[in-house]
Amino acid sequence: MYFDDKYFKTEEIDGFVVDSMMKRAWAAEMEIMQEIDRICKENDLQYYAAWGTLLGTIRHKGFIPWDDDIDIWMKRKDYNRFIEIIKKELDSTFCICHYSTLEQWDQYFLRITNGREINTNEEHLKRFHGFPFVAGVDVFPLDYISDDEEEMEIQKELIKIIYQIIKVSGKGRVCDEPEENQKVIKQIEELCNIHLNWEGCVANELLKVCDTLYSLYNENDSHTLTEYYYFYENPQIQFPEEYFVQITEMDFEIMKMPVMKNYDEVLTILFGDYMTPVWGTQEHDYPFYKKQQELLEAYLKTNESDH
Repeated sequence: MYFDDKYFKTEEIDGFVVDSMMKRAWAAEMEIMQEIDRICKENDLQYYAAWGTLLGTIRHKGFIPWDDDIDIWMKRKDYNRFIEIIKKELDSTFCICHYSTLEQWDQYFLRITNGREINTNEEHLKRFHGFPFVAGVDVFPLDYISDDEEEMEIQKELIKIIYQIIKVSGKGRVCDEPEENQKVIKQIEELCNIHLNWEGCVANELLKVCDTLYSLYNENDSHTLTEYYYFYENPQIQFPEEYFVQITEMDFEIMKMPVMKNYDEVLTILFGDYMTPVWGTQEHDYPFYKKQQELLEAYLKTNESDH
């Protein structure tokens, strides 16, 4: 992917200053996105711009100036296939962050990064446009919602319990959980007709259960899609599946991003008056690489003093 040198200059966009390193972070993420796009097209998989990336595509034709990541959606069937395919097709430069690949991964979604650690190798810097830090693209599954209110409530309560356990002790082993938690986990196994690896990581094992619960319904059972993690606290986050039938590719920085035809309805559901810019709405620290930058600077400073 080619970027003109001017792209990396610090720039004020909509009253917000985007510095040179952030531009390099954007470029690194677009390199990852290009790999995702290649694999999806070669394997007939569909993805869609999501969250801030969808908003940025429509409102800014690229990143929201004060945002620093790329988010995409995939329907569950494509999402599951995609995970299995990238395990075989992505080269070793990339890291697949998912409960099936990383024991300590405790998130419900998939993240693909340009590595596992800060990398100042010349070849790496050339490939990722001078960005030495770990950058990634988040891939979120879209699932079908039950039309049965009672079933939905049971599903909701189970998910709530599972995430409470993950939050408290997600990185330990299932067999080391307190007796009270073990009883709950056994009940979850019975209810979901699933057998967990009790020697495995709590988060990894329980996230498998979450995916089973999220995947209970398909296009034959329902015509409404959601991202379940947010749906339970924000029940308005649900979309008729017809919104995702027609796709158009729209400009996103120097590349194209697939956008659903009904993007206006989707963005209104997510953000309300989405055309009015609001700073500081991202759910993580900005910039995302700040801690990595501090570590690298401390390392370089120590290294200089040693010489």
